[in-house]
Amino acid sequence: MTARTALGNQEAFLGVSISKTLVLRLFLFTVFANGFFADAMLFVQSNGFFFSLLSLFGISLIKVYACWMVMSKVDQAKLELEGWLDYAAVAGLCVLLVAPISGLTWAGLSAVVAYFIVRPGRLNDEGRAIGLVLVGLSFSTFWGKFIARIFMEQILFFDAKLVSLFSGTGSEGNLVNSLDGSVTLVVTEGCSSFSNISLAFLAWLVARLAWGTKGFGRSVMFVSLNIAIVLVVNSVRIACIAWWPQHYTLIHGPIGANIVNVILTVSILSVVNYGARR
Repeated sequence: MTARTALGNQEAFLGVSISKTLVLRLFLFTVFANGFFADAMLFVQSNGFFFSLLSLFGISLIKVYACWMVMSKVDQAKLELEGWLDYAAVAGLCVLLVAPISGLTWAGLSAVVAYFIVRPGRLNDEGRAIGLVLVGLSFSTFWGKFIARIFMEQILFFDAKLVSLFSGTGSEGNLVNSLDGSVTLVVTEGCSSFSNISLAFLAWLVARLAWGTKGFGRSVMFVSLNIAIVLVVNSVRIACIAWWPQHYTLIHGPIGANIVNVILTVSILSVVNYGARR
């Protein structure tokens, strides 16, 4: 017979007047703060504090929405710890939080959450939905970048080809010609659609959590629609530079970037919430 410990209810925690839900929320807040800290500091160094504050320190609004949704729904989750391996997984994640290394935080979080998702009887349905959002956050913030670096040459080649279709100009490798032929644009990692594609997946996972949506077919349909939106918006933005290279600073700079981010965020969240509520 194995002892089981249930986490995630509203009983008193360790005999003091702090609920387990509050403890879980504080723990998740620490995970998120540690996970985003390094990228946020780099964003502040590059853009200054005031602009960084207005831009949420470079953190996508979809990621902020995901964090808020996880913390607001965590009281509905139920986690059963059974055996030393379960406790070791949780303890290992706590150890990783001691070191302020964002990559380790996301890698550890995704590994521990995936472990509990695949282990039978550990999580209820709400817990699995929350777990999938946490895995999506980890992929969008850490694993996506890691995978992108491995396949970056192929990704940039695809991005350049797509941009050339919209701009009506030729491309070679990750190079795209301007319409008048005076400038050659270089599609770099920062211009790639790949990072925003991961947000399309994350947004759908958050919408499923928010509305309790089920169904694999619906997921495929609305994630595919969001990926198409991301590819089109990103490609049109770069195509605009190919059409009007004299306005490169405006289109590619902070103003253009913020406009595109608003368009993408509104479009992605509108699509997933419509799809999840149907």
